[in-house]
Amino acid sequence: MRNPTKTRLQPTLALVLVALASLVIHFWDFGHPASLVFDEVHFGKFVSAYQTGEYYFDIHPPLGKLLIAAFAQPFHPAAITTQLSIDTPFEGTGYLALRFLPTLAGTLIPLVLALILLELGLDGIAALFGGLLACLDTALLVQTRSIFLDGFLLLFLLGSLAAYLRHRKTGSSIALVGCALLAGAAVSIKWTGLTALAVPLVWEAADALKARTARGLGRWVLRAALVVGTALVLYFASFAVHFALLPKSGPGDAFMSPAFQKTLVGSPWQTNPQVEDENVLQKFLELNSRMYTSNRDLTATHPYSSPWYTWPVEVRPIYYWNQADSRIYLVGNPILWWGSTLAVAVLAALFFLQRRRHGPTTTLLFGAWALNWLPFIFIGRVMFLYHYLAAFTFALLLLVVLLAETRRRILWLTLVTVAALGLFVWFAPLAYGWPLDPAALKLRQWFPTWI
Repeated sequence: MRNPTKTRLQPTLALVLVALASLVIHFWDFGHPASLVFDEVHFGKFVSAYQTGEYYFDIHPPLGKLLIAAFAQPFHPAAITTQLSIDTPFEGTGYLALRFLPTLAGTLIPLVLALILLELGLDGIAALFGGLLACLDTALLVQTRSIFLDGFLLLFLLGSLAAYLRHRKTGSSIALVGCALLAGAAVSIKWTGLTALAVPLVWEAADALKARTARGLGRWVLRAALVVGTALVLYFASFAVHFALLPKSGPGDAFMSPAFQKTLVGSPWQTNPQVEDENVLQKFLELNSRMYTSNRDLTATHPYSSPWYTWPVEVRPIYYWNQADSRIYLVGNPILWWGSTLAVAVLAALFFLQRRRHGPTTTLLFGAWALNWLPFIFIGRVMFLYHYLAAFTFALLLLVVLLAETRRRILWLTLVTVAALGLFVWFAPLAYGWPLDPAALKLRQWFPTWI
């Protein structure tokens, strides 16, 4: 018999409400500011290269730039060149097309987080609050309203997990292929997207070890081969398209070998008979090798960089744009960042101090959080607060799960959401780039490192 005192909400209605809220929040004042913001200087330049066909070099795979360029191409946005800098005004309105897909990706992220909660077995109420909390994070908002790649990365990574959970629940082969494609897309945005492959492979491996049979092991090998193989095909295909669209010599030549450069029209090596040009596979392997060494050897510093261990409490936010009395500042909603970090700590304490056995939901989310954060320990290059965003989304899900397990779950979920809404409104001028006088700005700089 159903419990008449338990509040219910249809999952479909929860998803619709989350989608509407996210749409309004992400596209509110869309296009502002009409000038370059932070890394738009770099990613905008890379996207513009597909207009000229001139080869460029980036330390990240090309899929994100390809998606932006493909969508924006019919709108003929003005090229972003190496001479432009932060705060440089855009020419015309074509830049809106460049920002549209990243903003759309950001809009979909809270929806996918709500879907993950449903796939994990939580109800519509938890999914609604979880999605709304994601909508109210100012760091996620800032990072997905400009020509950046992280919105794609998070969407594909989280979408891959949602598809895998659907496969676990229904046994659908289509869902498993969807998981593989989305995981491959995540890796094709940034290499940190490899965690999209790690989560399902580790979970499947755990099942195989529990089964302790040759059949279980064989099943894991077949599924791993399907997921990894599908992801690798998509990854390679993104580079093949990348090479096809950049046939000319360009600013990226200096990073590549003479054999690579010989394939580029206008290169000094193009007509050199002593150099044998590379095929697509050789170019793919060389470029990935160059990307790895460039990532490894990156020694540049930045005043707004921060070490990995400070991210969960956001010690060092980042200024993205500053013009007159308006600013864009990457700072997460404190109630969500500190609350999600506290939730992780509480769940860890319950496990280690009380030897409480976590269910599969908590174990999965805790593992995904760790996989998306702890590997940064071993990365020596300059890093920023936004590198924690993937881990943050899983910490946020853990916060929702923890609150949903309390006896007065609706009260606690409501209190946290109301508090998050209040701080979202407080920090909104820094997320959207709205004017603030010096006194109002100082009130939002809570710590000496928040400057």
